[in-house]
Amino acid sequence: MKVSRPMYPFDGSRCGRRIRATSTVMFGGVVMERQSAKKVVVSKAAVKKAGVRATKSSAKLEGRVVPAGYIRSATVAAYIAEQQPPGH
Repeated sequence: MKVSRPMYPFDGSRCGRRIRATSTVMFGGVVMERQSAKKVVVSKAAVKKAGVRATKSSAKLEGRVVPAGYIRSATVAAYIAEQQPPGH
């Protein structure tokens, strides 16, 4: 009696070779796994913008939003400038 095997097994192997799974995509019931992570080049400006957006959202959630038009004291401005790495 001959036992048939599915064309694409669902355990991540295909033709006896293992594929390292980083993400799984379903196509018509067949599991296809990406062999390597997708690499995307992100500009420094985009990273900075995302950081600013996250910081604003975090402050809003925690109830520590700074009012528009608020001016920092000279002492605080000097402290913040001192904490920044050179070149900022």
